[in-house]
Amino acid sequence: MIEELKSNLKQEKILIKDISSILSYFSSNNTSEKDFYLSNLKSLLAQLKILNGSIPDILEAISPLKSLIPGQERKNEELTKISYVSPSNKEKNYVTINKKDVNKFIQELKISQEGINNINQEDKVYVPVEIKTNMLTRVSNKVFSRISEKIAPKMSDLGEDLKRANIRILNSTYISIALFVSMLVFLFSIVIYLFLLFSNSQLLIWFWVPPILSLTSMTIFYIYPSSEKNSVDKMIAQELPFATIHMSAIAGSNVEPTKVFKVIATSKEYPYLSVEIRKLISQVEIYGYDLINALKNIAKKTPNEGFGELLNGIATNISSGGDLKSYLDKKSENFLSDYRLERQRYISMAEIFMDIYISLLITGPLIMMMLFIIMNMGNFSLGGLSIEVLLLLTSGVIVFANIVFIVILDIKQPKT
Repeated sequence: MIEELKSNLKQEKILIKDISSILSYFSSNNTSEKDFYLSNLKSLLAQLKILNGSIPDILEAISPLKSLIPGQERKNEELTKISYVSPSNKEKNYVTINKKDVNKFIQELKISQEGINNINQEDKVYVPVEIKTNMLTRVSNKVFSRISEKIAPKMSDLGEDLKRANIRILNSTYISIALFVSMLVFLFSIVIYLFLLFSNSQLLIWFWVPPILSLTSMTIFYIYPSSEKNSVDKMIAQELPFATIHMSAIAGSNVEPTKVFKVIATSKEYPYLSVEIRKLISQVEIYGYDLINALKNIAKKTPNEGFGELLNGIATNISSGGDLKSYLDKKSENFLSDYRLERQRYISMAEIFMDIYISLLITGPLIMMMLFIIMNMGNFSLGGLSIEVLLLLTSGVIVFANIVFIVILDIKQPKT
């Protein structure tokens, strides 16, 4: 009867895990089938009660007070053993319960099976694969595929930037597009240049413009993935403190770590961070990696260093059997502290920019206008330039300086 007791306790652990799954499902989803899942929850609790009710009889059967001869424990005639397949792990289980509870146990088991299966199906997170098959991609590959395949191994840094920026396109294909677009820019600029040259032969000195435009196009294509990667890095950094707090709250319900990541991946509150977590789930559920190796793999490839440290810490915590909630609580405090410091640095920088802006672009133009009025009254000139030309140049400089200030502030501003 000792084996029967172990089997019952094992099944009780499974039931408790299933109950936790349903409770966690309610905390992260607004389901319209609330009554359905509540009935499944009641069914699991009923099964747990039946198993608990049989334990005293099992203990009585193996009690040494009832039998002093080793190996000859007395079996309780009111107990019976039944076998069934668990709805959660699909394994065959054996439990020992009172005969009077057999029918009720089987009935409650059928009720709970459908609910657990539905939750397991909804927990699966599928990562859609976007295949770039537009006309530009197809034509670029046909024209430059051989060249780009030779260049791609020498530009592995560009491929890494594409992956970290979540630009779903092959390195060789991206190079083909860059070459094709740059060729079109060169040909188009050549056509315009020749057309203008026939109109005015003095424009011959502008022969360098077409190749410069083509090189500029190539440079933009080369810089873009790195710029996009930095943008993704900043957006993940903004979402990370709040996502870590959310993960800590979920981990507090003692669910398995994979469930914590699934909830974050399906949340619409973290659009950039959820992309990285979907990669993690794909490695576990599609490619068959264990969670610890998947965490370490994604930590190496994520564009945000803080998120990489978090994943490595979670992997260490899981492998060492530590308290995941405590670890996430501490990391969320650190991330929130960094978040506040970044906001404070931006406020300080904005104050400095405001002082510079007032000095250069408000006070400065006023002084320049007064000087121009005095110069106009005295018929003075500056370098042979008239007052009208000076006013036009000054206005251009002011407009350009305003654009520069706006761009810098937009780049430095923390994303929300």
